[in-house]
Amino acid sequence: MKETPKIAIVGTGNVAFHLTRFFIEEGILPSVYGRNKPALLAFEKELNVPTNQDLSALAPDTLALLCVSDQAIPEVIDQVPNAVRIAYTSGSTDLHSFPKDKVLGVFYPLQTFSKGVVLDAKEIPFFIESNDAEFEKELLALASIISNVVHKASSTDRYHLHLAAVMSNNFVNHLFHLSEQYLQHHHLSFDYLKPLIRETIRKVELISPSHIQTGPAMRNDHDIIVKHLASLSGLEKEVYALLTRSIQHTKEKNQDEL
Repeated sequence: MKETPKIAIVGTGNVAFHLTRFFIEEGILPSVYGRNKPALLAFEKELNVPTNQDLSALAPDTLALLCVSDQAIPEVIDQVPNAVRIAYTSGSTDLHSFPKDKVLGVFYPLQTFSKGVVLDAKEIPFFIESNDAEFEKELLALASIISNVVHKASSTDRYHLHLAAVMSNNFVNHLFHLSEQYLQHHHLSFDYLKPLIRETIRKVELISPSHIQTGPAMRNDHDIIVKHLASLSGLEKEVYALLTRSIQHTKEKNQDEL
């Protein structure tokens, strides 16, 4: 394994797991820091990396990548020794919300991470920011080791990217979940929808989503919409009604702009 750059991954969640694996694949062995001892033991077993629960043990020449929740970032930064270079992986935490006298950076991978799913790091966009020009160059170079898609991005741009990512990934996945539940209730398999989902994603790769919207709301098929709403209840009914209104509003707005 390469000894430089010396990387410490702080955190034991999904992002930490995948970043650790990405660096290992490029011949860099990170150390992993965290408070959860069983999770650290899992890192040792699965990825054969050194682990530590004591952040004060971080060596001065280390670059620490904080893979922790947004709320925990300020607390963890305070616990890291001053000489250690720090970058966090959050999408929405503004770099300018921290004291200006502390050199900090952002190392944001725009992707959804699950431990059981293998990802190709080369295709993952990384967005880099720092309040120090030299550290920013270092982070850009580091990201370029594991990814072919590396960009500088301001905190504002990163925030907008993260919000859009929540809508296009987290919300869409929740709709998949609701669909799966609905079908299970009617003793049908969610697998039947997977070819449709794959085709939807394939079309998004080729064409703007604004040009490929289909379905009852797009067709203003009132009778089908009323029938669907009658088959739903609670939050699921509210979600269906809200998304229907949003599609219809978007269609009307686009027609007005023509």
